[in-house]
Amino acid sequence: MFVHWRIFSCAVGVSSGLVYVPGIYAATDELVALARAAGAAGGRYASHIRGEGRDLFDAVAEAIRIGREADLPVHVSHLKCESSRVWGRADDLLAAIHDAGATGDQYPYAAWNSSLASLLPLWAPVAEVASVAAADADRFRAAVETGEPGFQSSVDGVGWDRIVISETTDCSTVTRLAIVTTSANPKMPQATAARTS
Repeated sequence: MFVHWRIFSCAVGVSSGLVYVPGIYAATDELVALARAAGAAGGRYASHIRGEGRDLFDAVAEAIRIGREADLPVHVSHLKCESSRVWGRADDLLAAIHDAGATGDQYPYAAWNSSLASLLPLWAPVAEVASVAAADADRFRAAVETGEPGFQSSVDGVGWDRIVISETTDCSTVTRLAIVTTSANPKMPQATAARTS
């Protein structure tokens, strides 16, 4: 009811940030229900999808499924091939988006910025990272650097050498990271320029 009411109050649809807390906890069926309410009121579904590296194509498929099951247009926000696992696959990605009748937006630069939390698995919240790492350092390191089922590592396919601290609160607490995904690698295949809308 809330989503339906908001659409009639000038909202254009419903959006999700599935790589960030709390959206990372949302089940696909829950998102379909919210999107269905938006669609019934003439809205659309926009998603910052669950993964842009290893899980990119599964994450795009999830967004498309939500739109199909909820019967509303889909837009993928910040569409990109984040890591070497998917570099050179922009044409495949754009084909999947276009074939589904969806849209997307891309940013025109070879870096992205996020919070420290986006590098951590669900079971390692930022506030507890020191104790979690101390309790099971091997699992923590493996999850952060290579991922695990249900969690795509942003370090995997990018590398620590391209991750830069871009903001701290007091020179000891990291709050934001800048990740340079392409310009540091002149041999990386370049994506074919294409419209996503």
